[in-house]
Amino acid sequence: MVYDGSFNMLYAGARYVAMAQRGRGLASVSPRYAEEAQLRHQMFWGLGEIRGINNPKDRDHRNEELYNQHQPLWATKRDAKRAAQERFGLRINDDARLLVFLGRWVKQKGVDLIADCAEWMLASYPNLQLLILGPETNDDSFGVYAHQCLKRLASQAKAGQRFDGRLHVSGETLS
Repeated sequence: MVYDGSFNMLYAGARYVAMAQRGRGLASVSPRYAEEAQLRHQMFWGLGEIRGINNPKDRDHRNEELYNQHQPLWATKRDAKRAAQERFGLRINDDARLLVFLGRWVKQKGVDLIADCAEWMLASYPNLQLLILGPETNDDSFGVYAHQCLKRLASQAKAGQRFDGRLHVSGETLS
């Protein structure tokens, strides 16, 4: 579906909703964005209401009572992150985004894809930490490849050359 001279998946979705659902069933990430989208973007003008989902990051629309009910859960999550950071030698950082891979090092699990983009992710996102865990296998060339790539990065991190405190790689089974 072409909109404004180029292929646009959002336009295709809006057209589908208009035709198949009579304009009903659109939602956006927040009530404020729903209102803005319907006013600004012509592709939505012929549709009915766009509803906004209450976004917990959008303080203007947060249900404070519900937010407060989840405080113990968020505290538990923070404590679990800190425990993982301590156990695996990552920098303690409550604001870090911790990406964890836990699985066999085989193509089926996609560890080779993580290995391909790990260096880029760490270089591009200074607040990212990677924790790669699971049993290695010599039976899968993708897993062997991932092991070689990730161990190289991990050795640089251990030497303090790059990504210090932001990467832990272990091809062993946890106990």
